[in-house]
Amino acid sequence: MTYEGLTYQNNEAVFQAQKEFSPEEKAVFTSLPPKDAKRKGRKVRLRPDWKQVKDGKGYLRYLYELDIILDKKYRKCIDKLNEGLRVYYGMLERAFSPNYSEALDGSVALAMSFGVPSGELLKTISEVDEYFMG
Repeated sequence: MTYEGLTYQNNEAVFQAQKEFSPEEKAVFTSLPPKDAKRKGRKVRLRPDWKQVKDGKGYLRYLYELDIILDKKYRKCIDKLNEGLRVYYGMLERAFSPNYSEALDGSVALAMSFGVPSGELLKTISEVDEYFMG
């Protein structure tokens, strides 16, 4: 997670680093795992404006805004996955249709969606008959 130009391993390290005032002091937290960051954060001398920073004018506000952004990205991702599943289930439904012509078309579409080269597909009933019956 990157915050104010520094990249941290975890949220706990970011939060504890905000207790410090200078970028150099904050940088010490960038490589700490959560447990060590919390331990170190208990030992630092708090910056004079720590209450304001902690109460939402700094890092917590940033997390709130980040949460909104990530929620939108998550929803877009889920919508895209759902659309892909809808298309995939539609192809499966066609591929396993009791109507052999529709099943053939669905099977071809399904195979092509998985990257099977067009030249390797049996696309017509006559090609299927030729392949299996010789």
